[in-house]
Amino acid sequence: SNNYVEVAFFEFTGLHWSYPGSSNNTFDYMNNGSGSNNLYHDNYLHGWSHAAGVVDNSSLLYCNSGSGNKVYKNAFDGSDTDQASGAAEVFGGGCGELYQNYFAYAAGCVIGSFYSVHDNVFDHCGVNPYPGSTAHNNVFESNTDNTGFVLYNNLFIHGNVGKAANSVQNQMAPKAGTTSYAFNNVIADSNPGAD
Repeated sequence: SNNYVEVAFFEFTGLHWSYPGSSNNTFDYMNNGSGSNNLYHDNYLHGWSHAAGVVDNSSLLYCNSGSGNKVYKNAFDGSDTDQASGAAEVFGGGCGELYQNYFAYAAGCVIGSFYSVHDNVFDHCGVNPYPGSTAHNNVFESNTDNTGFVLYNNLFIHGNVGKAANSVQNQMAPKAGTTSYAFNNVIADSNPGAD
């Protein structure tokens, strides 16, 4: 929960969760907590795993709250995992602005509330979670969006392909009385049964 921290040019790999407890236990490569004005960029996050039957409440970057945070030019890539885990590659209500990231191969790729999300690639997100997981496999989900939230210039490709039709490609849920905006996004080659 510190402020004005920069995390850059790291490779994060080998995260393994095995704790059999409740879904309130989180396992993260990076945890912003309630920090503000933090920068997360040019990192490579991959290679996570889990023990059989444990609750999946993991994320690669967790931002509980805070303001002015930016997440950019990172690769969140589960292609070298079982691809059925990861409740969200980025999760929480304090990550702020996400741009120029690559999100791939996870049950959920981005879930939280944001100020702007732009110029990202979402590739093979929304994979069905493993049995016993509490994750719900949405590709992008923004809840209680901040005033004037914008989602633009993103590519959503291969979302929930070949899986059950229970994944949302893009969910935006503004706070009551506010407006969110989405434009210039492309959703291609995604499960036609998904919303």
